[in-house]
Formats: sequence, C-alpha cells, structure tokens
Amino acid sequence: MVTLLMAMALPLAARLYQNEEAFSPYNLIRVHIIANSDSPWDQQLKLKVRDRIVGYLTPQLAGVEDSRECQAIIKANLDSLQKEAQDELRRHNYHYGVKVAFGTFQFPTRSYGDLTLPQGQYRALKVVLGEGEGKNWWCVVFPPLCFQEGRDSALVYQGDKPPLFLKERVLSGFERHAWNTGSKSRDQ
Repeated sequence: MVTLLMAMALPLAARLYQNEEAFSPYNLIRVHIIANSDSPWDQQLKLKVRDRIVGYLTPQLAGVEDSRECQAIIKANLDSLQKEAQDELRRHNYHYGVKVAFGTFQFPTRSYGDLTLPQGQYRALKVVLGEGEGKNWWCVVFPPLCFQEGRDSALVYQGDKPPLFLKERVLSGFERHAWNTGSKSRDQ
C-alpha cells in the first residue's frame, strides 16, 4: 500500500516542483520604466513610453519559452528600445534623455491580488526617462505576467490570444524566496 501511494505521489511531486521552478524568482525578467518626475504630464508620458516599449517587445518575444532566450532578445534590441522610447518622447515634444539598460536591479515587495513578488534582485529591462525622479511602472515580461497600471488583474493584449501578457497565478514558491536587502525604491 505504501509503495502504491509513493508511486502515485512521486509524479505529482515532480510536476509541482517543475511548476514551482517555472516561476522561480531566478528566472523572472521584469520591465521597469521610471518617469522623469511625478508631474501629471511626466506620469502620462511614462505610460505612453510603456505602451511603445511593450508594443515593440510583444512580437519580439512571441513564443519565447526560456528566460535566457528572452534575455538575449532584449539585450540584442537595447538600441532599438532606446530609439523607441526617445521617439515617443519627441513625438510629444519632450527632449530629455532616455537611458535603457538590461541588468540586475533591486525591487521592493510588490503584490497584485494574490500575486506577490518578494523584495530582491531581479533581472530587468530598465528605462529611465530624463532625471528618473518620478514614480515607476513595472511588469514581469518573462514569464509573461504583465499587468496594466491601475487594473489589478487586467490582461494587456489585443486579439484573441495573449502573445506576451497572460495572467497566471504564481505558485507560493515565490513567497519562500526572500532577500534581506533594505534598498529603497519609488514604486507606484
């Protein structure tokens, strides 16, 4: 009887482990856009740049199933992403600089409904507009868990299939990963 239970439990345990590892904080990639300031216009401009960056990344990352592949695609497109952000600023007659980088950055704990990402170091595409003194917007681009600001669990996509943005419940494995860094971050 014990052998039968073990035989039934092992495949289930392996599947749960695989699911948990699929959503490990170590394989997440975030997109982080920081506004020039907290002025209403700079905050709106941040959202316009967000839409432009997300619009550019969506076809680039369609079908990506591995965080290393996602990272490689983002890194290969840094110049294009910089140009997209700069063009969006110019389109609205703003001419301050844009810094685009891919690296490991500190993030605070963030919750959206039952999804919680603990504070810690995450790989991210970081877009800093102007002085970068304003509130920011972020999402998880891999695995695709981006949420639209102000809509706790809204899906962000067009058409009948979400190519990049997909709401999923992240398993409690996230909560088991904790980092003890006290870095402050301006988060909206």
